[in-house]
Amino acid sequence: MAGVEKAPAYEKWLALPDLIGDTMKMTTVRDMACEYNAEADQNVVMFTLSFKNDARILTRASELHDQLVQDLLVLIPEGDFTTQCAFHPLPKVFSQHSVNAGGNVMGIERNEHDGIVFAAAVFLKTAEQEAVVYPRVAAWIEGIKSYAESIDGMLEWRYANYADRSQNPLASYGEEGVAMLRAAAAKYDPEQVFQTLCPGGFKIKDAI
Repeated sequence: MAGVEKAPAYEKWLALPDLIGDTMKMTTVRDMACEYNAEADQNVVMFTLSFKNDARILTRASELHDQLVQDLLVLIPEGDFTTQCAFHPLPKVFSQHSVNAGGNVMGIERNEHDGIVFAAAVFLKTAEQEAVVYPRVAAWIEGIKSYAESIDGMLEWRYANYADRSQNPLASYGEEGVAMLRAAAAKYDPEQVFQTLCPGGFKIKDAI
C-alpha cells in the first residue's frame, strides 16, 4: 500500500507552528532506519524511565531538560552537543493485547495506568565530554523520578533499549519475568556462553 503525502489525518499537526522542524517525507523503511543511526564517533549518555501519563510529570521533565541544556552550555560553550527529551506512549491496551495473546516476559501487564516511556539522551563528540556530562544527566533523571514518586506517578518497568548501564532493566520485568528468562538461559545456554563471553548488553545473571 502506497503512502499518502500530507494525508488528511495530519491536517491539524501540519497546521502547528514549526517549532522543532519538519522531517516528514516520503521514504522507505530502510532509509528511515539508517537516518536514526548514531554517528560512529559519537559518545552517548542515555537513560530511561516509565511513569504514568500525567501532564505534570511531562512538564517537570521538560523544565528540568531546559535547565540541563543551560548547564551544558556552560560546560560546552560551543554548543557542540545534541539533547533528547522524548516521550513515548505506553498505554494499557499494549499489555491487554499481550495478555490476550498469552503474555510476554517483560511484565508490562503489571502497569495499572496508561504510561509514558521517557528517553533522555545527550549526544557528544568526545569521551571527555561524556565523563563530565554523565552525572548531570543522571541528576536530571533522578529529579524526574523524585518528582514522579512524590505524586505517585512512577511505573517500575524500564525499556532496555534506552536504559543506562546503571538501571538494570531486566530486573524491572518482575519476579515472574526474571524467573522465565533465567529458566530459558539455563535450558538453552547451560554453559553461560551468552552470559559470560558476549560483551555488552544486559545479562539475566545480573538482574536482581
